[in-house]
Amino acid sequence: MIDLEKLSKEKAPLIDKELASVFSGNVPSLHDAIKYHLGTGGKRLRPLLSIVTYEALGGKDNKILPFAAACELFHNWCLPRDAKILTNPGKPKVVTEIKPGDMVYTFDGKNRTISRNRVSNVMETGQRMVYEIKTTNRKLVATGEHPILVCEKNARIYMNVDHGQLNNALKSSGYTIRKLALELGVKKHEVIHWIYGKTPIESKKFAELQKKLGVLNCKVSRSKRYSYNLRWKMANQLSKGDLIVISTNLPDDGVPYKLIKVGKFKLTQDGIKALSEFKPFRKKDLEVFGINYKKIHSALSGKQSIELKILERVFDFYKIPLKEHYYGFSRIMKKLNYPSATTEGFCQIIGFFLGDGFVNKNTIYFSQPKGEVRDHYTKLFYELFGRKLTENVANDCQLACYSKPIAELFRSLDICHRALEKRIPGWVFTLPKSQKLAFLRGYLDSDGTINKQSIARFACGSRELIEDMKILLDSLGFVTGNVGRFIVKNTFERGSKKESTIWYVLVSNSEKILEEIGTETAEYRRRLLVSRKRHTKFLHEIPRSVVDREFFGFNPVICVKKRGIETVYNLEVEDAHNFIANNVVVHNCLVHDDIMDGDRMRRDKPTVWVKYGLAHGINVGDYMAQKVFELIIKSSGYGVDDKTVLKLMDAMVTTSVRTAEGQTMDINMRSGSPKESDYMDMVMAKTGHYLTVPMVGAAIVAGREEIIPKLVELGSFIGPAFQIADDILDLTEGKGRGEIGRDIKEGKKSILIIYCLSKCSAKEKKLLLETLEKTPEATTNSDVSRVVALLNKYNSLDYAKKKAEELKKKAYVSIKKMPPELQEIMTFFADYLVNRKK
Repeated sequence: MIDLEKLSKEKAPLIDKELASVFSGNVPSLHDAIKYHLGTGGKRLRPLLSIVTYEALGGKDNKILPFAAACELFHNWCLPRDAKILTNPGKPKVVTEIKPGDMVYTFDGKNRTISRNRVSNVMETGQRMVYEIKTTNRKLVATGEHPILVCEKNARIYMNVDHGQLNNALKSSGYTIRKLALELGVKKHEVIHWIYGKTPIESKKFAELQKKLGVLNCKVSRSKRYSYNLRWKMANQLSKGDLIVISTNLPDDGVPYKLIKVGKFKLTQDGIKALSEFKPFRKKDLEVFGINYKKIHSALSGKQSIELKILERVFDFYKIPLKEHYYGFSRIMKKLNYPSATTEGFCQIIGFFLGDGFVNKNTIYFSQPKGEVRDHYTKLFYELFGRKLTENVANDCQLACYSKPIAELFRSLDICHRALEKRIPGWVFTLPKSQKLAFLRGYLDSDGTINKQSIARFACGSRELIEDMKILLDSLGFVTGNVGRFIVKNTFERGSKKESTIWYVLVSNSEKILEEIGTETAEYRRRLLVSRKRHTKFLHEIPRSVVDREFFGFNPVICVKKRGIETVYNLEVEDAHNFIANNVVVHNCLVHDDIMDGDRMRRDKPTVWVKYGLAHGINVGDYMAQKVFELIIKSSGYGVDDKTVLKLMDAMVTTSVRTAEGQTMDINMRSGSPKESDYMDMVMAKTGHYLTVPMVGAAIVAGREEIIPKLVELGSFIGPAFQIADDILDLTEGKGRGEIGRDIKEGKKSILIIYCLSKCSAKEKKLLLETLEKTPEATTNSDVSRVVALLNKYNSLDYAKKKAEELKKKAYVSIKKMPPELQEIMTFFADYLVNRKK
């Protein structure tokens, strides 16, 4: 016979030691709160179940200890470090670059459109298994339990009936509409629609209607109508064909980018006069600007030229507006009269340069063979800068311009990197839409192509630049493909690399490319004129009211696969429970059981959030959640191989997801009238998986994975039985929450409540539901007593005990299918979980 008290006394110190190894520290209201919370943990039942299962399967070492300890903790959901978040204003940032206070784009669920919200917190949440979700032209990586916004298509069957046949039968049958509705258990308007109209209908009920009216061969034709609704779906539950909600466009709220004045400048007489009251300049004041005192003193006296940025700092130091108190000191500077902020022409030149240009010292080079494109950009460059591009003597495919000021300007724009290190600078993402399109036009003319199928290809040796390009194109409403690559053989005479990788992104909507981006190549314009209609059947089916089509669309999932263990992060966003990552709408919530339920006591002690406050309670829950996976990773130090560690990770993530789903189902059941089958689904998700994972982990570590299906089957019986026993304990003080009937105050519809609702009168049902709908604070002890009296009147406790015993018997049958070495221990735990008194 197993002595649980003795077993707990023997194994609990080992479990506590493992927990202590990851909870060391002395941060007030964190580590002391964790120790307090773990002190309310009872006998460490789940860790004990894991250990004894492992030992029964032949394990004779401590390999199971880290996983067993992990079974005492919980989790949340997150994104990996390379997820790109759409920010406003500015370039999309990887999640590690996001700071509190940043504005991010979100999905406004009420108005179904795009919105902007402020980030309140960014958290690194440990290392987790992540999944790669690939659609036709999007890719997102997230933890398996991360909710993704999807659009669901629901089919409803409609019946077209012979109205006269049913109507005549109704008149001769003696039935009234009201009587038919009562006997069929439906509302009157449903019967009216069945007889006279076109409506969705349950086949069984309609068959009963025909039988009652004596119509055996009613002429009926069926049709389907579809409804669409948005819901959150876990990443690892996505399947091929699921439509995820994506961002297809962003609001055009950009502004032109202010350009710096480059070169050296002299002060005008007005500028010298404005500074005269501060003369003589103190040496210690001028030295703060980091240049030679004599040089700056000479410049402020109008005798010497100096960089404009130095002048700006000096005038700002003396709190004088700089205005136009300076001028270009040379003939070259006077002719260099480029705009003070970006224009469409300027952005087109920058896109053209970024595609295939470079700066060498003070010379700017553009690579472009002779032809119409070269002529156009030579003219545009002259219009902007007043300088001509000349053909390079050493290479007739290159144009060059020697100009130190222009080279300095280009460097200030962050576009002069080596080919494989190029990126689209962040300021491009802050521009008005027209200037972004001009930038794309320049790049397309330089390093893009339009093939004979009217598909545009933007290419580069830098993967990061092409990923930036895809995000920019997506934000402007273009339909892009996923980033791809191909290998080319190098033809350079110098260089050791024989091959290079070229990255690219394709854009297929030719009409939009021609109208909005355009090109200076006549052949490309001709190809784009060939109209190609995209196949977007599913998009046309979905009503425009589901989302704002100006900013959002849908993408079907192609595949979901595991990518491995990565460090992950989560954002908290003010007034929003989502944000847009990699152009996909994702959720950002955290779940904490005691806080959601409002539990103030756990095993006769105040819960953490009551003792330390709500904010600390949430933080402690977050902190502990990440330690689950740290514990599992520690298994490798006990001789568990990496493959097995990954399997343990997967088992824990799956269980945590199912438990969170069950918790949500529990909350949802507090409104409406759930059936017993709804309750069983909920407790299987909420409790069944929670009790199964310790046994599954033990089987994985012991190398006995063939018995996992049997353990899962057992969990499907003992989990619900355990929860039913918990529901019964709520009517005693054995639950350790300091009061009787706490579940009633929380509005939970336990199996006792559901059974009572199915048996009591309409008046009693109304009283019962009104009590359950009250807040915990508004529910009095008298209310609880009235509910308990109703439960006793209809023998709800007896029914619940009977149901638990039935599940226990099924568990016994399941146990007999297991290896002999497991049968005794599993029988003991089945008995204990159902018959426990506290």
